[in-house]
Amino acid sequence: MEEAWDGIKPFNQPNPIHTMDHLAAVLGDTFELLAEVSDYLSRLPLVPATRELIDKIDAHQNDPGALTAMRIAKLIEVEAQSRVAGIYTPAGLPVIEVEVNLNTVRLKIGPEPVRRGALARLERGQELELSLRDKRQAPPVDASAQ
Repeated sequence: MEEAWDGIKPFNQPNPIHTMDHLAAVLGDTFELLAEVSDYLSRLPLVPATRELIDKIDAHQNDPGALTAMRIAKLIEVEAQSRVAGIYTPAGLPVIEVEVNLNTVRLKIGPEPVRRGALARLERGQELELSLRDKRQAPPVDASAQ
């Protein structure tokens, strides 16, 4: 007979989960819990949202890496399409940095020593040419950046 759920008690000792074997045990416990959730949901009236969640749980249990692989692939694709531009001091300090990722624009101005110059450039309508992100490439230097 299964024990009744009595909640999770605070674990007041140092966390014993340190090795890959321990993490595998956590993953195993998680899969057991997911199987229990899927079983419970399948006994409820099957509305489309419930059916979809059951299918998603079952698919994850059958191939746990697939969901993670799809998420990582999507992140890599989005990052590959990320476009960036910036103005940097000769010392490499950022004056203005811009990143466009899908429909999101991130604008950042540098720290206090260059902030006034960055704000003045923005007030004048500084134009920057976007290029695809290349993490291996050093940022361009603008000798006029102060």
